Amino acid sequence: QVLNQIAAYFLQSTADLVPNWLLDTPDPMVSAGYRCEGFPVEMIIRG
Repeated sequence: QVLNQIAAYFLQSTADLVPNWLLDTPDPMVSAGYRCEGFPVEMIIRG
């Protein structure tokens, strides 16, 4: 639930800068969005 709310917050906050898949969060544990085709890339980020 907490991770979903954090992700929703940042997706909504940056929607005016970069379009994203999120349509709505009808419940704290649910995210509704556009179906999209995956992009087969793997990344490892270390910091």
